[in-house]
Amino acid sequence: MDIKYSLILEKDEEYYDALKANIKLFIKKQKTLKHREQNEKTVSFLSFYTTEEVFAILENEIKSEFNICISDFTIITYPHYHITRYRDIVGSDNFEEIHESIAVNLKVGYWEVYYQGGELENFKEKSGSLKDYGIYIFAVTLKEDDDVQTTLETAFDTWMQNDS
Repeated sequence: MDIKYSLILEKDEEYYDALKANIKLFIKKQKTLKHREQNEKTVSFLSFYTTEEVFAILENEIKSEFNICISDFTIITYPHYHITRYRDIVGSDNFEEIHESIAVNLKVGYWEVYYQGGELENFKEKSGSLKDYGIYIFAVTLKEDDDVQTTLETAFDTWMQNDS
């Protein structure tokens, strides 16, 4: 499963040119990676899609050659799906958001759902795989022929009725 990796390279670091060239060469050798480069005044962004396994190879190569851990300046963006629930405001044509969650696809068929905002009471927090995504609430395993949107929406509604 491809994941988006965005490396933020500081232009004033002594290793900047060699590191950037090394990463771009690695990306070129992989041939299947879609990548994008964006240069700003003080930083350069290199974004590309690849698997965790291929990123680990790059990480090891950079660690060996430069003795730095590229994970320290990498943003990982997993495939994800937002789940929001609203309620009508009485006496108005408007509505308000009452629940906001994000389902994150961590492995093929495996999603973790994190609560990000709304009215959540008396919930005992559990431990998920990701930090800074919100409160982990449950995991869902999808079959190959499952509709992702329908399955995640239904799982969230079931969780709201039974476990929230």
